[in-house]
Amino acid sequence: MLKTNLKKDTTFTFKMAVPHDFDLIQSWLCLPDVAPYWQDDGVTLHDLWKSFKGPSLFEHVIACYNGTPFAYLMTSILNDDANEYRRFIEGDTRTRSFDFLIGDLSYRGKGLSVPLIKQFLKEKCGDAGMVFTDPDVGNARAIHVYKKAGFKKRAHLTFESGPFEDKHHLLLAYRF
Repeated sequence: MLKTNLKKDTTFTFKMAVPHDFDLIQSWLCLPDVAPYWQDDGVTLHDLWKSFKGPSLFEHVIACYNGTPFAYLMTSILNDDANEYRRFIEGDTRTRSFDFLIGDLSYRGKGLSVPLIKQFLKEKCGDAGMVFTDPDVGNARAIHVYKKAGFKKRAHLTFESGPFEDKHHLLLAYRF
């Protein structure tokens, strides 16, 4: 059983996810409290699988605690003129996207999310001046955790096209 209290020097390890990790990630994405926030947006497991096998805009990452995989993280570079986030990017600031979930249920509610996010942003997104995340407005738990990790509200989003068309999201930004 995972201890509830973490030591101040708790660190996580990160590894790039590979096709071999897909079954584990798929099992996490299909959890009843996770699936509604991405499956309802028109994204399919097939779409995700394609991004594992070939060129992808996203970096897929597995987080481990004491060597055990427990979380899935995704990031991408957003500084593309065609990107829907472009209007929120400040000048030439290199900006990344960020999404994550704790998939292993025994690791939830243990105080891991905020230190995990902070370490990941520092180690894997430090090449950016800003990082965006866009949880569904109904995902109060995610919004709370992101704000606790230092993200600030930027805007309410309703995408005009793509898999998130007509879905309501909250754009949160983290500045280095």
